[in-house]
Amino acid sequence: MEHTEPQKTVLSRGNGRMVTLEEISDTEACTLPLLRLAQEGCEEGRCQVARLPVCPLGESGAPGLFVSLLVRPSLHAQMAGRLSAACAVATLRAIEQLSDIDLRIRWVNDLFYRARKVAGMMASASLKPNGYLDYVVLGITVNLSEDNFPPRLGNVIRRVFNGETRPLPTCLSEGIVREFFSIYDRMATDDGFLDEYRRRSLLLGQYIRVLVGDTYLRGRVIRIDENACLEVELHSGARMTVTSRSEVLF
Repeated sequence: MEHTEPQKTVLSRGNGRMVTLEEISDTEACTLPLLRLAQEGCEEGRCQVARLPVCPLGESGAPGLFVSLLVRPSLHAQMAGRLSAACAVATLRAIEQLSDIDLRIRWVNDLFYRARKVAGMMASASLKPNGYLDYVVLGITVNLSEDNFPPRLGNVIRRVFNGETRPLPTCLSEGIVREFFSIYDRMATDDGFLDEYRRRSLLLGQYIRVLVGDTYLRGRVIRIDENACLEVELHSGARMTVTSRSEVLF
């Protein structure tokens, strides 16, 4: 069998830095090869993309897109939620640039259109001995159902760049990567993405249940803090901070 080299695209990240976006197969995506590369010391800015014949989100049987990104942020583990929030906002922006749907974020980083889950995300991280992040691999799955991308744009949505016709997965994956690194590279000085994250939240003002010990405590979400953690007011009037490691029922 002839071996085919994976297709790679180099995108400008600004300030002279670049991002390498590599196409992988859907079967490779299941093994998250970028995580192995991170463990082997691969530098920040490596990204991989796979087209999924059937998206694992929902039961529509529609195709999907998987994008993974490797970063090595100078962040303490307590601030890791900022990366998930940035990933959610970046994906939301990229999708809305290609469709007329209005997305909302269900904490921590799932994207919903009405009652449908359009995109889901996960993060795998490694810590240094001092508690700072060594690396984080972010994985994003998007459901490419026609319900999420209206037919007027085509179910193989095309955009014209310099006369070149390009399919939806290519436009979307590059859009996600560009939007993410646009946020990521300014994260230390610009919290604007968190304001957008809060505006799009489905949970602000809503009641949730949080597992504490063996008991679920019910409270209302009153704030999303600077690390994308939930501040919850319990019936007793006490307040608690809920991180992404907590078990939460919506």
